[in-house]
Amino acid sequence: MSKNLKLKVIGLSMVLISLSIGSTNAFAEENSNKDRIYGNDRIQTSIEISKKGWKEGADSVVIAAAYDFADALSAAPLAKKYNAPIILNGKSELSTNTINEIKRLNPKNIFILGGEGVIPGKVENQFKALNVENIERIYGENRYETSLKVAEKLGKVEKVFITNGETYADALSVSSIAAEMECPILYTKKDELKCEVKDYINNNDIKNTYFIGGQGVLSNSVVNEVKNSKRIYGDNRYLTNSEVLKNFKDELKFDNVYFVTGNNFADALAVAPLSSKEKSPVILTNKNVDKEIENLINENITGETKLIAIGGEKVVPESILDKFISDFDVIEIALKSINLI
Repeated sequence: MSKNLKLKVIGLSMVLISLSIGSTNAFAEENSNKDRIYGNDRIQTSIEISKKGWKEGADSVVIAAAYDFADALSAAPLAKKYNAPIILNGKSELSTNTINEIKRLNPKNIFILGGEGVIPGKVENQFKALNVENIERIYGENRYETSLKVAEKLGKVEKVFITNGETYADALSVSSIAAEMECPILYTKKDELKCEVKDYINNNDIKNTYFIGGQGVLSNSVVNEVKNSKRIYGDNRYLTNSEVLKNFKDELKFDNVYFVTGNNFADALAVAPLSSKEKSPVILTNKNVDKEIENLINENITGETKLIAIGGEKVVPESILDKFISDFDVIEIALKSINLI
């Protein structure tokens, strides 16, 4: 928000206060540019995202683990490539709600990410009973191999993202960007670049490699092993998210902005295919938004921007969305309130 606009808003707010109409928070209550997608748990939230983003069905669906990030976090670019929602599942069979959503989507292809230890074999039988034509399980002996198997499925790429495979925070920051660019997310260890990852980079003539996270998760020795590499990071997961958005701002549109909790991986993963279709940013929150990210959003949103929370108010409070009423909205609502328009 510019300095002049801030002064105008302050002036209008003072007028409204004098008329006992209320403060800027009252504007937020009237702001129609807000939405929330959520269910009673992370699995149901992923189903609600699927309903929102694939209203006419989908030829493909990706099934990922709801409570084990290890294999799941590499799923977003695969989902984007096949225009598929990601539906989360526990370690048991598909729920009735999931079955109903699969029926509604009517897919020809199901990609199951991870071995039977995270998505049991009986889930495949349930898909067969639904007459799905092609069911493919993508997995390796561990999370590192699984991320490479997903990368192979993406085909020819020129860029890759590398994160620490033992933690989910940095992969969350980049999952929607990687999906939008259809570039793989590969895992490695803090002090050891996996040989298989290095071979993948060399054998596929990768032009740009982005390491996500600071030295606490990826050592300089790992980053320096790869030519044309760039480290992107902040002092914490939220500031890393901000740095990722800044680095790839040209890839983004701010028609929709999604807000997810940074304290678990599930909602950010589930919304990544939807946000990537729209080239929309995904903002990690901790029941608040860092000032640096707040400034980035305010610099790019318009009166038409939709602010969308993923998950219930306990994880993404409504007050976060209320922060980002655009200049246009504030002024328009204020003028309406004092009968000037």
